[in-house]
Amino acid sequence: MRRTIAALALTAALSACSSQGPFVLNPDIPGAIIPVNTTVDPIRATGRFSICYGFDKADKVMALAKRTCREYGLEAHFIQTELYSCRLTAPQKADFQCVNPKMRWPNGTYVNPLNPKEVKAWSESRPLTPTVRSAETPD
Repeated sequence: MRRTIAALALTAALSACSSQGPFVLNPDIPGAIIPVNTTVDPIRATGRFSICYGFDKADKVMALAKRTCREYGLEAHFIQTELYSCRLTAPQKADFQCVNPKMRWPNGTYVNPLNPKEVKAWSESRPLTPTVRSAETPD
Protein backbone atom coordinates (compact mmCIF):
# COMPACT_ATOMS: atom_id res chain seq x y z
CA MET A 1 0.00 0.00 0.00
CA ARG A 2 2.77 2.44 0.93
CA ARG A 3 4.65 1.63 -2.27
CA THR A 4 1.54 2.29 -4.30
CA ILE A 5 1.02 5.67 -2.64
CA ALA A 6 4.71 6.54 -3.09
CA ALA A 7 4.57 5.54 -6.77
CA LEU A 8 1.43 7.65 -7.29
CA ALA A 9 3.05 10.63 -5.55
CA LEU A 10 6.17 10.29 -7.70
CA THR A 11 4.09 10.02 -10.86
CA ALA A 12 2.08 13.11 -9.90
CA ALA A 13 5.26 15.07 -9.15
CA LEU A 14 6.85 14.11 -12.46
CA SER A 15 3.65 14.91 -14.33
CA ALA A 16 3.54 18.36 -12.75
CA CYS A 17 7.14 19.01 -13.78
CA SER A 18 6.58 17.82 -17.32
CA SER A 19 3.63 20.15 -17.77
CA GLN A 20 6.00 23.14 -17.81
CA GLY A 21 5.90 24.90 -21.13
CA PRO A 22 8.91 25.88 -23.21
CA PHE A 23 11.38 28.28 -21.58
CA VAL A 24 14.41 30.32 -22.59
CA LEU A 25 17.69 28.86 -21.39
CA ASN A 26 20.31 31.40 -20.31
CA PRO A 27 23.37 30.66 -22.51
CA ASP A 28 25.85 32.01 -19.94
CA ILE A 29 24.63 30.00 -16.98
CA PRO A 30 24.21 26.28 -17.80
CA GLY A 31 20.95 24.96 -16.46
CA ALA A 32 19.60 28.38 -15.41
CA ILE A 33 16.26 29.53 -16.72
CA ILE A 34 14.99 33.03 -17.27
CA PRO A 35 11.32 34.00 -17.05
CA VAL A 36 9.86 34.75 -20.47
CA ASN A 37 8.81 38.29 -19.57
CA THR A 38 12.32 39.53 -18.70
CA THR A 39 15.01 40.92 -20.98
CA VAL A 40 17.70 38.33 -21.60
CA ASP A 41 20.96 40.30 -21.52
CA PRO A 42 23.21 37.43 -22.74
CA ILE A 43 21.45 37.62 -26.10
CA ARG A 44 23.06 41.04 -26.58
CA ALA A 45 26.52 39.44 -26.50
CA THR A 46 25.89 36.54 -28.86
CA GLY A 47 22.60 37.21 -30.58
CA ARG A 48 21.76 33.57 -29.81
CA PHE A 49 19.63 31.74 -27.28
CA SER A 50 18.14 28.33 -26.67
CA ILE A 51 14.66 27.18 -25.77
CA CYS A 52 14.15 24.00 -23.78
CA TYR A 53 10.90 22.15 -24.30
CA GLY A 54 9.25 18.79 -23.84
CA PHE A 55 6.64 17.55 -26.23
CA ASP A 56 5.22 20.97 -27.00
CA LYS A 57 4.10 21.78 -30.50
CA ALA A 58 6.64 23.56 -32.69
CA ASP A 59 4.38 26.61 -32.98
CA LYS A 60 4.58 27.20 -29.20
CA VAL A 61 8.38 27.04 -29.33
CA MET A 62 8.55 29.32 -32.37
CA ALA A 63 6.13 31.79 -30.76
CA LEU A 64 8.41 32.03 -27.71
CA ALA A 65 11.44 32.53 -29.99
CA LYS A 66 9.65 35.29 -31.92
CA ARG A 67 8.56 36.99 -28.69
CA THR A 68 12.12 36.83 -27.33
CA CYS A 69 13.65 38.43 -30.44
CA ARG A 70 10.85 40.96 -30.77
CA GLU A 71 12.07 42.48 -27.48
CA TYR A 72 15.13 43.57 -29.48
CA GLY A 73 13.21 44.59 -32.61
CA LEU A 74 14.54 41.53 -34.49
CA GLU A 75 13.31 38.29 -36.01
CA ALA A 76 13.98 34.75 -34.78
CA HIS A 77 16.02 32.47 -37.02
CA PHE A 78 16.03 28.74 -36.20
CA ILE A 79 19.51 27.17 -36.08
CA GLN A 80 19.20 23.58 -34.83
CA THR A 81 17.54 21.15 -32.43
CA GLU A 82 19.34 18.89 -29.98
CA LEU A 83 17.79 16.03 -28.05
CA TYR A 84 18.61 15.36 -24.39
CA SER A 85 20.36 18.70 -23.95
CA CYS A 86 18.13 20.28 -21.28
CA ARG A 87 16.18 18.95 -18.32
CA LEU A 88 14.69 15.51 -17.97
CA THR A 89 11.20 17.04 -18.19
CA ALA A 90 12.15 19.27 -21.13
CA PRO A 91 14.77 17.23 -22.98
CA GLN A 92 14.72 18.98 -26.33
CA LYS A 93 16.66 22.16 -27.05
CA ALA A 94 16.12 24.45 -30.02
CA ASP A 95 18.80 27.05 -30.79
CA PHE A 96 17.83 30.39 -32.30
CA GLN A 97 19.51 33.61 -33.37
CA CYS A 98 17.93 37.06 -33.31
CA VAL A 99 18.56 38.59 -36.73
CA ASN A 100 17.82 41.42 -39.09
CA PRO A 101 17.08 39.52 -42.34
CA LYS A 102 18.73 42.29 -44.39
CA MET A 103 22.06 42.00 -42.57
CA ARG A 104 24.06 39.07 -43.97
CA TRP A 105 27.72 38.44 -44.57
CA PRO A 106 28.79 37.64 -48.16
CA ASN A 107 28.80 33.91 -47.26
CA GLY A 108 25.10 34.11 -46.31
CA THR A 109 25.44 33.89 -42.53
CA TYR A 110 23.68 36.48 -40.40
CA VAL A 111 25.37 39.45 -38.77
CA ASN A 112 24.74 39.79 -35.03
CA PRO A 113 22.79 43.08 -35.09
CA LEU A 114 23.23 43.48 -31.33
CA ASN A 115 27.03 43.60 -31.56
CA PRO A 116 28.17 47.13 -32.56
CA LYS A 117 31.62 45.92 -33.70
CA GLU A 118 30.09 43.29 -35.96
CA VAL A 119 27.58 45.76 -37.40
CA LYS A 120 30.39 48.25 -38.09
CA ALA A 121 32.51 45.57 -39.80
CA TRP A 122 29.50 44.52 -41.88
CA SER A 123 28.72 48.13 -42.84
CA GLU A 124 32.33 48.76 -43.86
CA SER A 125 32.49 45.54 -45.89
CA ARG A 126 29.53 46.46 -48.06
CA PRO A 127 30.27 48.12 -51.38
CA LEU A 128 28.98 51.63 -51.73
CA THR A 129 25.82 51.77 -53.78
CA PRO A 130 26.37 54.01 -56.81
CA THR A 131 23.99 56.88 -57.25
CA VAL A 132 21.58 56.17 -60.07
CA ARG A 133 21.15 59.11 -62.41
CA SER A 134 18.48 59.34 -65.00
CA ALA A 135 19.73 59.43 -68.55
CA GLU A 136 19.19 62.74 -70.22
CA THR A 137 17.70 62.64 -73.65
CA PRO A 138 19.59 64.65 -76.24
CA ASP A 139 17.70 67.48 -77.97
